[in-house]
Amino acid sequence: MAKFKFYDYTKPGKGVKKSSVKQDFSLANFFKIYIRKFWKLCSLNILYFVFNFPFFLFLLGLSGNFNIAFSTPAGPMYQQIHSVLMHTGNTPASASILGFEKFGRLMESSYPGTVSNILIWCGLLTVLTFGLANSGIAYILRNFAREEHAYIWEDYKSTIKKNFSQAMILGVIDILVSAVISYDVVFFRYNTGINFITDVMFWIALLLGLIYFIMRFYMYTILVTFNLSIPKILKNSFIFTFLCVKRNIVGLIGIAAAVALNYFILAYFPPLGAIIPFMFTVSLVTFIASYTAYPGIKKYMIDPYYADKNEPEQENNDTIFSDN
Repeated sequence: MAKFKFYDYTKPGKGVKKSSVKQDFSLANFFKIYIRKFWKLCSLNILYFVFNFPFFLFLLGLSGNFNIAFSTPAGPMYQQIHSVLMHTGNTPASASILGFEKFGRLMESSYPGTVSNILIWCGLLTVLTFGLANSGIAYILRNFAREEHAYIWEDYKSTIKKNFSQAMILGVIDILVSAVISYDVVFFRYNTGINFITDVMFWIALLLGLIYFIMRFYMYTILVTFNLSIPKILKNSFIFTFLCVKRNIVGLIGIAAAVALNYFILAYFPPLGAIIPFMFTVSLVTFIASYTAYPGIKKYMIDPYYADKNEPEQENNDTIFSDN
């Protein structure tokens, strides 16, 4: 009689060793991952803005809906003509001058009231939530880039809790540096042509802005992957800006294409273009940055660590490096 071997299908098998699977960071694989994770990326995009809710208070304060309205002359010469006529007397001729559409027309204007100012000041709390939100999204997108599973809410919350202090400090630094560089670019752009110094400073500010923008590809991914101090996070991010030039250029092109597409939709379909950033654009741009950055981080920081210890890469998602 033939003997049959019965298997216990409730027991986990050996599986496939992670070290034997070669990770693919090609452009084709990027689109495969993005399509496969599309709805999760949309959920992550919404969660990112929910966590940065003070930003909406800031926009509401700037919208003018709570401003105090008043009427003001539309013509720039109204005050001068009115001053002259006060000394010449109110005659039919002077009244006819102020009655001209060019000089006498009034327009509605407004200035921020108490409510607007309160909303704007509350909106500045985004400075504190910005780094936390970026650390949460960086962790999940890093896992997506290396094709590992991630629970959107649970992993987002646990990552923020684990990296709370450093993420908040890095976020404040990020906003301050971005604001200073943006101000310099705009300031020197409007002062180009005055002299040689302002022209040179504009290009220097633009170059610094480009370098820092690429540094941001790496900053938050390094933060959630390694136990490093903030100066070392910034230093390593700066090094990766030049160490992985080819991938950084491709990432820049991808981000520029995504932003240009969003701008095109906003120009021709304003309602849809205004909604897209809160649904797709931020997660798409951030995923491009994460997918660009992680291969370099793996090659130059993670792989040498395990090569020295002669062991395969760990499969858990805990931080694996200590700042010694």
